[in-house]
Amino acid sequence: MRLFFALEMPPPVRATLAELLERLRPLGRGVRWVDAEAIHLTLRFLGEIEPARLEALTAAARSGTGSCSALRLRTGGLGAFPERGRARVVWIALSDEDGALAALHAALEAALERQGFGREQRPFAPHLTLGRVRQGGDPRPALARVAAPEPVLFGAQEYVLMESHLDPGGARYKMCARFGLQ
Repeated sequence: MRLFFALEMPPPVRATLAELLERLRPLGRGVRWVDAEAIHLTLRFLGEIEPARLEALTAAARSGTGSCSALRLRTGGLGAFPERGRARVVWIALSDEDGALAALHAALEAALERQGFGREQRPFAPHLTLGRVRQGGDPRPALARVAAPEPVLFGAQEYVLMESHLDPGGARYKMCARFGLQ
């Protein structure tokens, strides 16, 4: 099972992202754009996990993040990773209004570490992946000509554990567990 923890996007955010993707599609030949319905914030990618570990993993996440607060997030500007060299990912930034997202991420990392997962080596950079650059030139000049949509402020009262299935047409996701935030 390929698993990851994520925040699902509410309908107003998905609608804004769908409109943005329509404006971006003509600019990014060689970019495989994500379906707006599938866009999520990855909190932690785990990779291949034995199904037998699912119950313990779920219990650890639930107990480790049970006191975390509900989130207030805001969409931001457009960009591409990595900052230098050939871009591989086109994204839109997310900002954490009160630090609750950073606290959730830290609590989840600690819970996963207790389950034997090493800490993520890259710093947590909240963003929503809009597309993956497969070939061709750098999309950054085209992105600079596209105005980011008006920021959308939204809340999240839960996060999820998802299973990812990779297909030639892109990833498909199946929700495995939901975790409430206070």
